[in-house]
Amino acid sequence: MQANLAEFARPRRRDRSRRALSVFALLAACSMLAGETAAQPGEPEFDPEPVVALLELVIDGAPDSARSCLQVLSDKTQSGELKGAPLRALRERLRPLLAEPMGSATHPLHADCVLLGAGWGEPAARQAAMKWLADPRQPAERRLAALHALASDADPKQQAGVLAEVRRSCLAPGQLKPDEQARAISALGKLSIDEVAAALVAAYPRLPADVMPRAIEVLTQRPVWSMTLMNAIADERIPRSALSVTQVATMLDSGSPELAAAVQKQWGTVRTRRDPAREAVVDRFRPLLQSEEGDPHRGLTVFAKVCGQCHEIYGKGAKVGPDLTGNGRSSYEQLLSNVFDPSLVIGAAYQAVAIRTESGRTVSGLLQEDSPQRVVVLLQGAKVEAIPRDEIAAMKRSELSLMPEGLETQLQLQELRDLFAMLTLDRHPDDSDAKRIPLRAAPASPAKE
Repeated sequence: MQANLAEFARPRRRDRSRRALSVFALLAACSMLAGETAAQPGEPEFDPEPVVALLELVIDGAPDSARSCLQVLSDKTQSGELKGAPLRALRERLRPLLAEPMGSATHPLHADCVLLGAGWGEPAARQAAMKWLADPRQPAERRLAALHALASDADPKQQAGVLAEVRRSCLAPGQLKPDEQARAISALGKLSIDEVAAALVAAYPRLPADVMPRAIEVLTQRPVWSMTLMNAIADERIPRSALSVTQVATMLDSGSPELAAAVQKQWGTVRTRRDPAREAVVDRFRPLLQSEEGDPHRGLTVFAKVCGQCHEIYGKGAKVGPDLTGNGRSSYEQLLSNVFDPSLVIGAAYQAVAIRTESGRTVSGLLQEDSPQRVVVLLQGAKVEAIPRDEIAAMKRSELSLMPEGLETQLQLQELRDLFAMLTLDRHPDDSDAKRIPLRAAPASPAKE
C-alpha cells in the first residue's frame, strides 16, 4: 500500500491542479491505518511518509479535502484504531506541518487540527479544546467534538479534568439541549475513571426524561460503574424499571461476581431468551388500550421519551431500529406484538451484539462492520462506535431484541394509550387525512391459477 501511495504522491510536483484527487488516496490510506498499527513478523514497520506526503498536497490549496483527511485521522485516533508506534511516528511527522493551522485561530483548518492534536495528547491543542468545551458561546457541535477528542486521552488525571468540566457545563440543567446532552453523556463512556458513575447518578434526577436512558446505558458499560448504579437502585434513587432486560443481562455477563450478586439480589434469575409470558401481556393490553381514547399528540411526546432513542418516526428520533413511519404498523395486532413482545421476531439486521473490551467496558448494539481490523456497532441514540479488533475480549450475539421488554412497567396506562393513539394512525396526527390502521392485516390475495 505504502509504495502505491508514494507513487501517487509524485504528480504534485508536476500538476498542482490534481491536488483534489489526492484526498481519495489519503482517505484510503487513513482507512487502512488500522491494519498497520502493529507490524506482523517479517513485515516492514509502519512508514508515515506516504500519508504525510499526500496531506501536504491538499493542506494549502484544498482546505475541504484537507479537512476530510484530518477528520479521518481524528476518528481513527479517538477510536484507538491508530495507536502505539504508528501514531507516534505519524504525530512526529505531522507536528511541523500542522503547527501553523493549529496555532492560528483564523486558519480555515484550525478547528480540525486542534481536534486531531487534542486526540493524540498535544498540550496546546488539549488546552484549546477544553476552552471550547467550557464556553457556552461556542457552537454545540464544536463543544461536543472537543469533548470526544478530550475523552480519548487515557491519562486518569486528564480524564478527571474532562469529567469535572462536563459536570459543570454539560450535565447541569439548561446547559445543552436534550439531544446534545445525551451525546455528551455517551462521550463519557470513553472514560475509564470510577468517578464517571457518581457524576451520572447525581445528575440522573435532573436529566430530561428522554436523556435518562442514555445515562443508564453508559452506567452499565463498566462493572465499577454498574455497582454504583446498583447501589442507587437499592437506595431507590433510580428505579429498577429504568433498566431493560438486555442491560441487566449485560451486567450479569460482565465477569464481576460482586456485580452479578447485586443484580441477582434485585432481579433474581434473569432470562437471556424471549419470555413466553409476553403473549399474556399482549392479551392483557389488547382491550385496555382500546377501552379509552388516547391523545395522539401527547403520544408523540411519549414516543420521544421512550422510543426515540432507537426509532425514528415522521423524521424525528434515532436511526438504530426500523423507521416506524412505514414499518411495523400494518395492523393493530402487529403493533401490539412488536411493542409488548419485541423478541418474538428479530430481523437479522437488528440482532444485537454485546462486546466486552480488554479494559472491561461492555457495549451493546447492532453490528455494522466486522473486519480483521475492527468491529463497528450502532449504539442507542444512533452513536457509531468503532472498536479495534485487538481490544475485544469477547463478543456474542443476543437472543433478545435491543428493544427492551416491559414497556408497560415504564409508562402509565394513559401514556400507553396516548402512544398507541399516535402509532395506530397511518399518518402524522396533524394530517387531516390520518386514519386508523386496521385491527388485523389484510389476508393475502389467493394465487391465480
